[in-house]
Amino acid sequence: IKDIRVGDIEIEEGKTYLMFINYDPYNERYEIFGDQYGLREYDVNTKMVLNNDTGEYETIESLNLY
Repeated sequence: IKDIRVGDIEIEEGKTYLMFINYDPYNERYEIFGDQYGLREYDVNTKMVLNNDTGEYETIESLNLY
């Protein structure tokens, strides 16, 4: 099932992504957590993630995951 909402990005073959997922035991599946903010394109060379709102790359540390 493909559920695309406003602001979500399409997953493209050959690209690397940083994905935040959560397991839903009721439906027995993993879901992307946080809608469009739960999936970010990741540049393996610069080790930076694409901001889905601004279209600019930023550091993982700037996401305040800790």
